[in-house]
Amino acid sequence: MELIIVYIQGKTRKYLRYVRAAGPLTAVLSGTTFVKIFNPSSISLVGDIPQGLPSFSIPRAFGYATSLIPTALLITGVAILESVGIAKALAAKNGYELDSNQELFGLGVANIFGSFFSAYPTTGSFSRSAVNHESGAKSGLSGLVMGVLMGCALLFMTPLFEYIPQDQVEGIRPEVSPEEGWKPEEDAELVPLDPDKPERKARIGSRLSHEEKIELAAFLRNNKDVFAWSPSDMPGINPQIICHRLHVNPAIKPVAQKRRNFAPERVAIIEAEIDKLLAAGFIQEISYAEWLAKVVLVAKKDKGLWRVCVDYTNLNKACPKDNFPLPRIDQLVDSTSGNQLLSFMDAYSGYNQIMMHKDDKAKTSFIIERGTYCYKVMPFGLKNAGATYQRLVNKIFKEQIGKTMEVYVDDMLVKAPARADHIKNLAEAFSLLRKYNMKLNPSKCTFGVSSGRFLGYLVTQRGIEAHPNQIKAILNMKSPATTKEIQSLTGRAAALNRFLSRSTDKCRPFFKALKKGHRDKWDDECEVAFQNLKTYLTSPPLLSKPIPGEDLYIYLAVSDSAVSSALIREELGAQHPVFYTSKALLDAETRYPKMEKLIF
Repeated sequence: MELIIVYIQGKTRKYLRYVRAAGPLTAVLSGTTFVKIFNPSSISLVGDIPQGLPSFSIPRAFGYATSLIPTALLITGVAILESVGIAKALAAKNGYELDSNQELFGLGVANIFGSFFSAYPTTGSFSRSAVNHESGAKSGLSGLVMGVLMGCALLFMTPLFEYIPQDQVEGIRPEVSPEEGWKPEEDAELVPLDPDKPERKARIGSRLSHEEKIELAAFLRNNKDVFAWSPSDMPGINPQIICHRLHVNPAIKPVAQKRRNFAPERVAIIEAEIDKLLAAGFIQEISYAEWLAKVVLVAKKDKGLWRVCVDYTNLNKACPKDNFPLPRIDQLVDSTSGNQLLSFMDAYSGYNQIMMHKDDKAKTSFIIERGTYCYKVMPFGLKNAGATYQRLVNKIFKEQIGKTMEVYVDDMLVKAPARADHIKNLAEAFSLLRKYNMKLNPSKCTFGVSSGRFLGYLVTQRGIEAHPNQIKAILNMKSPATTKEIQSLTGRAAALNRFLSRSTDKCRPFFKALKKGHRDKWDDECEVAFQNLKTYLTSPPLLSKPIPGEDLYIYLAVSDSAVSSALIREELGAQHPVFYTSKALLDAETRYPKMEKLIF
């Protein structure tokens, strides 16, 4: 009886293997059939794709081909070693003979033939024998049969691919670690907004259904007056609604900084920027200015490009701090995730749309080689400029914030839990933008996407993810050797604190190396902690959005030097992290009993 049970279990496992293998195919077929029959507008589809086989063409750019000969020879050598190695390994494992020359001949013919149809080259790991072995095929004819089936699918079934739900494609995509460069942000496509000016375009999500793309593009065309294409399209916010005040302390004596000298080529860069600001109406000439600031050049990330800035250090010291509250970033990110569609919006020179108060214009004066100028609009670099901007957007979107919009200074986002509500929510936002004369920058806006970067986090319908660029910044780091490099590491780790379980314990060796008496001492403990941190970040957690009213669980952990916690929510029997926190203990607190550490 036991033998029969074992046999039945073995047969069951064998059949389940085929069921599991057919699972993704079954899901795609059923989903595609449902969409084809019922055509629900709320489901995002793959969309129209090219049909049929690639057209035949003979390469003619022989000069370009000649330049690729060294690379081709190198790839050929690798392919030969790969093919021979795979052939011998499979022959030894399966107990039959394989002629590696035939493998190479087959690969060569396939690549030569494919080059006339713009095909990708095939490597030894995709040889007939390797593919047959991987798939468990019992006959050499399997490759021919599969080729015929693939050809038929390309010729006759491609039109059906348009109806594959996008979520099913997301569900069966392979897992790729951040180290391999997976790009989670959704791609966007450009749509023209003005038929008379085809260069004026806006970006919309590429994963929208065909009907959604048409509807969103039509909405943006009907509201193209909300966008600004140049400073002349930007009238500015009415000063009666808001303007920027400096409130300079009258007890502080004005400071006139000396003009800074630059090389001739950099003087040309500064004067070109001044000409742009004059043409835009952002600045004006001034005489007898009491407050004077110097101009500095800051290198941009793009090599060879410079940003012209004004050093308002002395003026800012004379201004009191505006304590207008900024929203909490973690709360904004939590409320943004879990929505089906998002639109990211950015104002056109947002700060420059707010006017300076008439009594404070002269205080923004700066000096260059050809004269002195002052700002008519609120410039970057002034103390409290962010608070003034936040006060403005809070006034404009007071009815939408927390419901259909989230705003943090100049970062604006329209959200929709249901796809059908997205256009309506956008219409409300655009109506308010038009009412207050605030203009958007189309090159920095993206409409109708399911994921994107917001306040340093990657917000998606599934939850909150660490941005891959922040993870790569640590994964690509070499072991720090100086104090500055260790400080850079701790700063990068701090940006990911929300995703790091017991972050203080993980990073304690780094902070220890920065203490007095330990400077530049990167020891074995630091190296182990560094490698453990990298390992953890290769598969960072996906943070879930808490649902109002549901029960949450908090897990506590205590060590010799830190207290950590994890906020957890439960869904369908599975637990999902919401937030990780960690706090370092003071020297006296480290000697408390563990239960007392949790209290403090």
